[in-house]
Amino acid sequence: EGQTGACLGVLAPIREDGELLRTLEVYLLDADMEVSRTAQLMYLHKNTIKYRLQRISDLLGYRLGKMPETMELYRGAAIYRLLHETH
Repeated sequence: EGQTGACLGVLAPIREDGELLRTLEVYLLDADMEVSRTAQLMYLHKNTIKYRLQRISDLLGYRLGKMPETMELYRGAAIYRLLHETH
């Protein structure tokens, strides 16, 4: 739990919002931090993705892409996905 919990802790501000969490996962892990690609993968409009990413940034208190914070988010999102995949 210790290390894993610390990694997942960075997601705490958005963990209750499934849409934001899913958007962050796809943006960081699948779409190489590209808004258009995220929109394609999620079958959503680009502006919806931009809005959600702005909401995520507001809740987290920093801009997505800022290092090293975004690296910690990437790690947290990857661990979250591994723990919650439903295959």
